[in-house]
Amino acid sequence: MTAKKSKSQSALGLQLGMTDTVQTDPAAEGLVYVELNTIIKDIDLQDGQTDEHETSTFASDAKEYEGGLSDSANVTFNGNWVQTAPEHKALMKAKGDVALRAFQIKHRDGSTGKFLGFVKQYSYKAGAGGVLAATFSVRVSGAVVWADAPVAP
Repeated sequence: MTAKKSKSQSALGLQLGMTDTVQTDPAAEGLVYVELNTIIKDIDLQDGQTDEHETSTFASDAKEYEGGLSDSANVTFNGNWVQTAPEHKALMKAKGDVALRAFQIKHRDGSTGKFLGFVKQYSYKAGAGGVLAATFSVRVSGAVVWADAPVAP
């Protein structure tokens, strides 16, 4: 029998957090997170595109480009609408004040993704006989910073 050659990382044990207070640094020490993983069951983080600037001149053999600023990501959280849950109330508060919060995605191995963002939209969905569903859209401000798990001494 041969060993597994493919590599993957499980989403099991993923922790998703958002600060309940306005923040300016997603990597600040001592941040306290509202654990959103109790109501959120799907996260889709789509990185933005980098601006491109054409720099071609008459001396160019073909069009030439340089990269500019990268646009921030958009994140969609899909989950359950639980109106009385503190996690739900924190997301609705964030939608209401449209202020930057620190977000953290923490994987089971301890690696993280951290960013600042604001909740820009939510949707509510109900179907006969189903579970109430919610989608929260977050606009990232700045870059998402990914960090490997800390190495044990």
